[in-house]
Amino acid sequence: MSEASIAASVRAGAAVAGAKRLSSAPRMHEVRPGKPGRLPLLVLGSDTAWASIAPILRERLCGDVPVVRPMLAEAANDGVRTLHGAAARVLDLVRSEYPVQGALGVLALEPAARMAHALAIQCLMEDIPLSFVGVIDATCVDAASAFAPEDRWLEELAEVAHNEEHLGHHFDLHWFGQPGRHLSSPATRTQGFARQRLRSWPVAAGDADTLAEQLARAVEGALDVPVTAGKHAPLMTIQSGVPGAEAYFCLPGAGASVIDFIPFSTVIGSRHPVYGLQPRGMCGTQLPAGSVESAANRFVASIQECQPRGVVHVVGHSFGGWLAFETAVRLQAAGRTVGSLTLLDSEAPGSSKRAGHEYTRPEALMLLVGLYEQAAHRPLDLSIDAFEGLCCDEQLSLLHRRLVGVGLLPRASSPGQLLGSVRCFEAAVRTRYRPSGRFDGETRLVLVRGTGETVEAAAMRQYETAEAWRRLAPRLKLRRESGNHITLLRMPHIGETVRWLKTTTTAPSRDEASCLIRA
Repeated sequence: MSEASIAASVRAGAAVAGAKRLSSAPRMHEVRPGKPGRLPLLVLGSDTAWASIAPILRERLCGDVPVVRPMLAEAANDGVRTLHGAAARVLDLVRSEYPVQGALGVLALEPAARMAHALAIQCLMEDIPLSFVGVIDATCVDAASAFAPEDRWLEELAEVAHNEEHLGHHFDLHWFGQPGRHLSSPATRTQGFARQRLRSWPVAAGDADTLAEQLARAVEGALDVPVTAGKHAPLMTIQSGVPGAEAYFCLPGAGASVIDFIPFSTVIGSRHPVYGLQPRGMCGTQLPAGSVESAANRFVASIQECQPRGVVHVVGHSFGGWLAFETAVRLQAAGRTVGSLTLLDSEAPGSSKRAGHEYTRPEALMLLVGLYEQAAHRPLDLSIDAFEGLCCDEQLSLLHRRLVGVGLLPRASSPGQLLGSVRCFEAAVRTRYRPSGRFDGETRLVLVRGTGETVEAAAMRQYETAEAWRRLAPRLKLRRESGNHITLLRMPHIGETVRWLKTTTTAPSRDEASCLIRA
């Protein structure tokens, strides 16, 4: 299956789901009110099972933390088909109803354990502090009520994710139930949970009083010690330039590195400082950013620290165009002068055919394979079926062998060196983004033809892309460049692009932009 067909299939599935959607996100049921302004403790599980747990949380839990339960059955009706998609949907609702202050907690009944892990990881990826993650042994509640239709749906999502990487992070996992049973529970015996620091709270089957006591102790003891994704210093110097000269800040595409902008720095001129803003997670040891907004906040802080005064220019390639746009908008809101915003073959938010959709791990890998094939000018001879039956490490090994075979990686490299790129790429193509504002400065958009795209189809797509971006950046000027999505950053294409950037000082009218497309 080709890159285009995978993206089209995922979009078609999303369209069908949208047609039957009951709501944009699952609703929240308030188990216990709390102090206004506090992030809640989210509880996951079916109505019937939580009927026996809700009184414990209402009456025995001290403190002022609100306790709420998302109606996951509604997410199932919405056509959500992956754990990370369900987690992102729940967090969307949390953000809409609660100010992001404090830390978020997650407590799940055993059937929803994998969902709890996905939600905890998504919180950290989006820079939402995490206070507590707990799982209640199904034997602690009535067996007949422990499983409901939404629990079956969660099990189905977990089965879809059986060959996906369950990102580990150093937070405590609290297990409430029979000691040692978590090791045999299918819901918790996963790669992700195996990496966590386990804290076991013994509870005998059906012992509600002990469960209440243990829950109260564990939750209250964890709330004041939140976990975060950790510090990240994204700024990397590509070219020092001359002190006082206008600096360029470059943001790479999904799963790419700032070193891709070395040819750009060569042709922009030696007097200009050129910096790269490396996405979090490329090192392979940190979680990638889970939202454009959280990444842009870090990038703005880095730019302000590096260049506290003067004119700055922001450049983004592919998904990095979204990051560049949000960064420029926030710099503008902070009163900084952004001399120009340059978007290199970047789809407009809201109209992207690839980013912002739900993808399984094999689907995301095949999109990445398509980019590697553009870089190599050769097929990698990989199919989605080749990835489907493999575990995460085996997937990386297969991809590594093919990249070595086409000369994109040296033989001395290892599959583990792909881990950061793959993680960041997955996170990026799954990211939904709604710009926080309009950019009023000078904007340059450079587009290339897609693989197998006719001249006529490319012209129409480029026109539509330019118009979509122009609604966000009115002073936009468009250029159509040769090369492909990857080689655009290489010579001679980047050289021609930079020469054009240096000669364009005013934005053309809409008619002029249309002429550029037809030229």
